[in-house]
Amino acid sequence: MNILQIVVSAVVSAVVTISLGMILKRPLEKRADAAEKLAEEKKKEQEAMMTGMQAMLRDRLLQAYRHYESKGFADYDDRSNVENMYNAYHNLGKNGVMDDMHHKFMQLPEHL
Repeated sequence: MNILQIVVSAVVSAVVTISLGMILKRPLEKRADAAEKLAEEKKKEQEAMMTGMQAMLRDRLLQAYRHYESKGFADYDDRSNVENMYNAYHNLGKNGVMDDMHHKFMQLPEHL
């Protein structure tokens, strides 16, 4: 093999490699873009679910507090239920609004 054949062979090989890379790159990029879009949608959905759950827990905690405050007491089971809801609410983050209410609720006597 002479030098010209070696150079031509190398150039042809490079052109084929580059062409195949360009042909395969586009579908792979589309797949990556689709996967990224799906991941973003799932993240938004999860954030919406967490925000909604936190809002429902906050509403339920306020209802419970108002109910038991008007009664003037909360028995053990009521306290346990409210404590479980508060812990779930608190673990969802971005809160602090309910801390004072939770403290006041826990100060209610167990019996009149």
